[in-house]
Amino acid sequence: MKRILALSILISGFALNANAQKKEQQKIKTVIDEVIVLTENGEYSKVLDHTYPALFTLVPKETLAAQMDEIFNSAEMKITMNNCSTGKVGEIKKGETTEYAIVPYNYTMSMQYTSDEATAEVVDMTAGFLKEQFGEDKVKVDAETKTIVIENESEMLAIRDNGTEEWKIIELKADQMQMMEMILPADVYEAVR
Repeated sequence: MKRILALSILISGFALNANAQKKEQQKIKTVIDEVIVLTENGEYSKVLDHTYPALFTLVPKETLAAQMDEIFNSAEMKITMNNCSTGKVGEIKKGETTEYAIVPYNYTMSMQYTSDEATAEVVDMTAGFLKEQFGEDKVKVDAETKTIVIENESEMLAIRDNGTEEWKIIELKADQMQMMEMILPADVYEAVR
């Protein structure tokens, strides 16, 4: 009888933990869905409200917002992001000072040169750089409209510091791991690198 009771308690504990996990994964999904809407609407500086705040120890939020505004609202180039979608929110893991989960996502970024000064050579040079970064098969060029389209798959990290309620996000990129080491808690960095 004691074994049956112990087993029932154990199963109930697993069920409660699984339910809590799903609830938090849904909270993460809600934050990411909001970020996708902001991104697709071109409200890039508002995305920073959902960005892991440790990033702002390297670059102040206001500086980053100004840089994003300059890039995305340039007179020389029109940049849009669309077709953003997320995969399943990964298992939420507990670090020493945080909780975190990895979330895969896809997006399409279009970069159209709008300046007459942008020659075919400039477009090709930019496309070449992007092909090195993202891969030959992920970058398409429309020479006639001077548009470069990137279809990419990536991952983001949803992270919440202990004692806080809100989930924040930051993109995980292999070429930015040096920066990640500076802003993520050491145990989280080791787990995601």
